[in-house]
Amino acid sequence: MSVALRFLGSLRNTCLRSTKLSQPVRYGGGGSFRYRDVPPITNKATILLCNVLGFTVWYWMMYKVYHEFDHIVGHFTYPTPSKWTDEELGIPPDDEEE
Repeated sequence: MSVALRFLGSLRNTCLRSTKLSQPVRYGGGGSFRYRDVPPITNKATILLCNVLGFTVWYWMMYKVYHEFDHIVGHFTYPTPSKWTDEELGIPPDDEEE
């Protein structure tokens, strides 16, 4: 008889536990609501570090664009206009009559 009572008691506890676990748990209290968004950064050191790193990256890129433009457009030297001839520019000779 005691085996049957133990079995019925454990069966009852199992049924009670399974009904408690199947119910959804709602976490509605506390904190700010965020949907598909990262939490706001409140640490001032983190904000300062992000700003310094962002400035450094943009400064490096703009410096390279301005001072080393050949890295972007290629390594070809641009001819100086003073060395161009009239023939290359398509200008007729001065002594030619029209």
